[in-house]
Parts: sequence; C-alpha cells; structure tokens
Amino acid sequence: MYRRRYIAAVSGVGLASVAGCLGSDDSDETDDLEDEIEKLESREDELEDEIEALADREETLEDDLEEVKAREAQLEEEQEDFVEERLRILYEAAEGYHDLGRQEYVAAVDYLQDQEWTSAAKFFGVAFRSYDTAQELTFKANELATDEEYAEAREVLQTSNTYAELMKEACDSYSVAAQYYANGDRNRGDDEVATGDQYFEDADQRTFYSLREFEATL
Repeated sequence: MYRRRYIAAVSGVGLASVAGCLGSDDSDETDDLEDEIEKLESREDELEDEIEALADREETLEDDLEEVKAREAQLEEEQEDFVEERLRILYEAAEGYHDLGRQEYVAAVDYLQDQEWTSAAKFFGVAFRSYDTAQELTFKANELATDEEYAEAREVLQTSNTYAELMKEACDSYSVAAQYYANGDRNRGDDEVATGDQYFEDADQRTFYSLREFEATL
C-alpha cells in the first residue's frame, strides 16, 4: 500500500516536472517566433520607408527633368532668335553694299559715256569691290541659314548672291574696257564691254532682294 502511494507520488511529481519542461520549451519557441515576427515587421517598415524615399526621389528627378526640358526649349528658342538676328544683320549690310555698288556703277557708266576713261575705270573698280562684299555677306548668311525652316530665306540669299556676283563681273569687265580705251585700244575695249554687257544682262534677269523682302522669309 505504501509502495503504491510512493509510486503514485513519484509518478505525479514526474509528470508534473515533464509537463513543466514541455511547457517551458513551447514558451521559448513562441518567444523566438515573436522576435522573428518583430524583426520582419521592422524590416517591412524599413522597406516601406525606402520605397517612399525612392518615390520622392523619382518625383524630384521628374521635376528636374521637366526643368531641363524647359531650359533646353528656352535655349533653342534663344538660339533661333540669335540666328535670325545674325541673318538680319548680315543681309542689312549686304543690302547696304549693294546699294553703294549701284551708285558707284551709275557714276562709272556716266564717266564711260563721257569718255572719261580714268574716272570710269576707277569707279567701276570701286563698284566691283562693293558688289564683291555684298556677295560675300549673302554667302555667309546662306551658310548660317542651314535649318529647313530657312529654305525660303536661302532661295532669296542665293538669288541676291548670284546677282551681286554677276554685277561684280560686269564691273570688272567695264573697268578693264575703260583702261583699254584710255590706252587707245578700241578693239579690246569693245570686247570687254561686250563681255560686261553679257554679265549685266544675266544679272538683269535676277534681282537683289530688299531687307524687308528677306525678313518676310524668316
């Protein structure tokens, strides 16, 4: 009877101890899981913060990109305005030299008709230089007007350029003719006049556009 009670008592203590041990292990595992969950939740919060930061950064970059595009458009517009202003300046100067050449040419023709050969040769030479400068300036403007939007402007520039070139050549021939006449060489003088007349007739088929006409193409 006492043996049975002892065994029962021992058995009771033993089961309680085992139960206690089992309960302790479960508690440790639960704590570990809770710690792991907390770590994961903490990492999740960090990731969310990082995502928000990236989103803010992306938004900032998009704003910066828009600013860059706006500045680029502004620079392109300024560059276009700059090109047009240079074209106007070049053509205005070219027109000025064309007008000067025309005046000198008319004076030279008067001297030639009056048989004042030396003065005629001199004024044709001056007119030659004026037309040469007008040709050079229209050529520079034509090189500057490379964009497709200046196609009409290039046509005007090329026509004016050709006109100035032909008048330059005419003045050169007339100047040489006057020198031949001054030296008494009528035949050679007449030949040079004929050559000059041909250049003049070719030029007369063209025109040197005014600055206003040129500006209308820009």
